[in-house]
Amino acid sequence: MEKDVLGGVLADIWGSPKKRKSPDGTPIKSKSPKLASPRTPLSPSKINIDNNRLVTEAQKRTVKRNLFDDVPVKKITALKIAAKNEKVKVITPRKSKKSHCEIFGKIKAALNLECPDKILGREAEFEAINGFISGCLKKEEGKSMYVSGQPGTGKSATINNVIKELGYEHTVFINCMAVEKADQIYTSLLEKFNSKIAIPKTLRWQKKKFHDFATDPSKPMKLLVLDEMDQLSSKSETVLYDLFDLAGSSGSRLILIGIANGLDLLDRVLPNLSRRNHPKQYNFVPYTATQISDLVKDRLTPEMLTKLEPTSILMCAKRISALAGDARKALDVLRGAVELAGREQASKITIMHVNNVLNKTYTDRSTEDVPLQQQLIIISLILLAREEKPQNTMAILLKKYKTVSEKAKLPKVEDNEIKDIIDLMIQSALVTKYQPAGRKLPKYSLSMDEETAARKIAKKSLIALLS
Repeated sequence: MEKDVLGGVLADIWGSPKKRKSPDGTPIKSKSPKLASPRTPLSPSKINIDNNRLVTEAQKRTVKRNLFDDVPVKKITALKIAAKNEKVKVITPRKSKKSHCEIFGKIKAALNLECPDKILGREAEFEAINGFISGCLKKEEGKSMYVSGQPGTGKSATINNVIKELGYEHTVFINCMAVEKADQIYTSLLEKFNSKIAIPKTLRWQKKKFHDFATDPSKPMKLLVLDEMDQLSSKSETVLYDLFDLAGSSGSRLILIGIANGLDLLDRVLPNLSRRNHPKQYNFVPYTATQISDLVKDRLTPEMLTKLEPTSILMCAKRISALAGDARKALDVLRGAVELAGREQASKITIMHVNNVLNKTYTDRSTEDVPLQQQLIIISLILLAREEKPQNTMAILLKKYKTVSEKAKLPKVEDNEIKDIIDLMIQSALVTKYQPAGRKLPKYSLSMDEETAARKIAKKSLIALLS
């Protein structure tokens, strides 16, 4: 009996509805709940957090519209379409940074060392060389010219532009640094002037073959340009003698243009050339600060120029002009300044960027030759010191400089350029500036003894001015 009572209690608690009974003993039938709709999985995005009910599509559309209750739906759509068609550019910090990087990249590319079609500041040199070659071609007369000048003064670039302007078919341009042996020059010349010609094996017959080829009246005139000619002279001076003699000989149909840095190369390497065969000499003077500034600006567009402070270009031009007048160095410095400004994420290339590159590149000049114009100033100060004038005003120094330039047969530089060069020599501890008490005009002297100063002069032809 106890088991029946306990079983009934347990049945009431855990038993199935069918087994549960009412007080009168009849079974209780439970009704299963009716679902309004089939059950669908619920995802977090579809749950209404307030009452855990599903949000229907109609409700979602209602929510979207309620965000803009005061604006009609059609007007919202029209505004979206108008904004899309308008294509309004929003400049974010990231986009601004990217635009700076792009313009800096364009500036750097524009300041490369490629030869432009026209070189500013070398118009007179272009006309002189063009006229010389054109005259020889018109008269069908063989001649030679030696073009000298400091590195970066536009010698090779100008002659390349002359060759493009002339468009003469029978032209050969050889960089002598690529010639391993001087004896190979005749083989190279015969191949370049006439690829179908039979080349003898021995040097003697190669030389004779080229001589006959260059003097044959039935053949057209030939234009030969030897760049870095001093490299060829260090390997064999005989080859240079032969080529210049050939160009100046009677019946020659060879126009020879030699290019090198040394002003005194002909006197030093080819002193025994006959006067009849002696080449015409043309010297390229270093670029002035104004020419370097114009050359840089000519390469840049107005948009690019807005990213460079005008004073930065001017300072770079003045410093490089005072150092050597090398336009390639000016382009190198400005490219370095562009890179520095890009790393610093600056909006412009400033005078500080240029100054940092200049100081890093050209401060230590212990192993570098003193530029030509500085050597002339050193010679002037040495000569003045020998006249018992160790300290001199700017006017006296400029007068002596002009005298030295005339004796050296070098073109004179403008007075304001010389003053900039002297200021640079003061910074380099080559010249000392004094301010005498009670006098307005400063005086200048060498910062070293005469023997040490003389060692700064590299060219033998300039050293001869001191004797």
